[in-house]
Amino acid sequence: MGTWGAGPFANDAADELLDRLRAVEPDERYVELDELLRQAVADSEDADPAEVIAAVALVVASLVADEAAGRRAAERGRLTAASAERLRPLAARALEACVPAWYWDSWVSLEDRAEAREAVERLAASLASTASGAAVPRRLVESGE
Repeated sequence: MGTWGAGPFANDAADELLDRLRAVEPDERYVELDELLRQAVADSEDADPAEVIAAVALVVASLVADEAAGRRAAERGRLTAASAERLRPLAARALEACVPAWYWDSWVSLEDRAEAREAVERLAASLASTASGAAVPRRLVESGE
């Protein structure tokens, strides 16, 4: 997998996922992400952590209720906020199940490893905060792309 940064969208797996999602309608994006996340939870050993992290980041970014951000999100392959909310619990389970220890060891730079770990921790915290009704931190939404 090629990477050019430690963010959730800074790798080939994320780029390919976004390309697939941009090519379909928002309702189909929900189905595609639902299938990806369900498969990841069911068979976490075969899941690509980078793809799962990107899918989860997409769910988190899609939880933004701002109309202008929503339009920009749709252009980038994101979901409607309602679809993202339906996927939120599954995204949390997938994130927990699909980021094995070897993933962290695969980072060459300790700085990139720390940045990637922080990004995943922010995703997990954002999923938890949206479950409690709190807003998704805007810096998380804007930092991914």
